[in-house]
Amino acid sequence: METFGVVFGMICFCVAVLAQAPSFAGKWQTKTSRTNSTPAIAVNIVESGKVISGLVLLANPDHTQIQLDLLNPEPRGNTLEFRTEDNKGWVCHWALKLAEKKRKGLLTAGCGEMLIEEKVVRQP
Repeated sequence: METFGVVFGMICFCVAVLAQAPSFAGKWQTKTSRTNSTPAIAVNIVESGKVISGLVLLANPDHTQIQLDLLNPEPRGNTLEFRTEDNKGWVCHWALKLAEKKRKGLLTAGCGEMLIEEKVVRQP
């Protein structure tokens, strides 16, 4: 009977932890650029069970976009870490940190010597 209590307690703990795990799914956007009326950076994240995938869209001044796949996404508490790589081998290491209400966040990236730090909002 004592073993049942321990197992039941562990199951309840695991369910509670999973229930608190934040969802990163959605379309996260920076402010709209004055140059081309689109967000400078948008991150589209899809969650299917424990699998996370998505895209980073970077807006160019000429109204074109660079589309990069999320590689190796790894949730760490309220932060999702991932990287992107373009066809020329340019690698960026990203982190999306959710704010307390989970509708806003901070997107940071290191791409070579360039650093990015932008506030983002999850679109409805």
